[in-house]
Amino acid sequence: MQELKEKLNDTDFSSRGRESVLVSFALSPSDSDFVPFSSTLEREVAFASHHALHHMAMMKIAAKETLGKTVDEGFGVAPGTKRFLEAQKTEAGGATQRRGMSTWAGSPTRSMSTSKTTAFPAVPSLTYFSAWFCPFAHRCTLALEHHADFVGYEWKESLGWEKRDNADGEVDNGKDWFYHWKSEELLEGMERFSKELRKTDGRLFMGGERMGVVDMTLFPWAWRFYVFEHYRGEKFAIKRGGEAVDGWDVEPFFAWLDCMMESPGVVRTLPDMDRYLEHIGKYASGSARSKVAEAVRRGVSAHEYDDRKDARD
Repeated sequence: MQELKEKLNDTDFSSRGRESVLVSFALSPSDSDFVPFSSTLEREVAFASHHALHHMAMMKIAAKETLGKTVDEGFGVAPGTKRFLEAQKTEAGGATQRRGMSTWAGSPTRSMSTSKTTAFPAVPSLTYFSAWFCPFAHRCTLALEHHADFVGYEWKESLGWEKRDNADGEVDNGKDWFYHWKSEELLEGMERFSKELRKTDGRLFMGGERMGVVDMTLFPWAWRFYVFEHYRGEKFAIKRGGEAVDGWDVEPFFAWLDCMMESPGVVRTLPDMDRYLEHIGKYASGSARSKVAEAVRRGVSAHEYDDRKDARD
């Protein structure tokens, strides 16, 4: 780094900085798929310096959130971003914003703010379009609540697919729905996850008690396991110990789940259990009429639904 710094400060570099250079850009892994374009040495050095900020920002997140290290707040922040935030803070006169999150604990129109008000510099409000019942969307909600001291948002409920009336009664799936099947693959996955947890020095995936991407990705599904027993009976229950999990070694999984549930930010994201059971009931019975339901009915994953193949008249 010192050698590079000396070269950049060298008089010869300064005199050559604006000279035209030819730069090749790779469009694919192919050795022949390169596009040349004109630039200058100054421009390329400036670009490399600015692009490095993105990597520094990711390193900062990993260092703080995963490793628990102290990192200077200015590390990984672009100069333009810093100027913008300072200007916003000055204009707001130190005002604070309140995070907002919809909940479905009762009436579908009920809304509330989170249990605490967090002060942070006034920044443009994030409008978060989500779906209260969706485990995929739940992952994003967990991330927002986890970073609640730095991110303000307003929840707007928005379904991601078309609803259809159930005009002809229940439809047989031809197979059990993946939502409610305690399959060997699921239990094997839980055991493999548990083995990885045993390698850490804490209950969460990266060790300690600090949540990371893996924890937030898996939790929405793990929390919903209670649906199995409700719609498929005791045989499909996933509970601690012994015969309830058919001898699979998954105790670290339950310790992980306990740790996640101890976080107030996680608890704030949870749908009402009874309301969720009511919603998911049509998937358990095979009577759902969404494109997602039709996709699963024909044997593909929910996110692989096709607008044409899964459309119903």
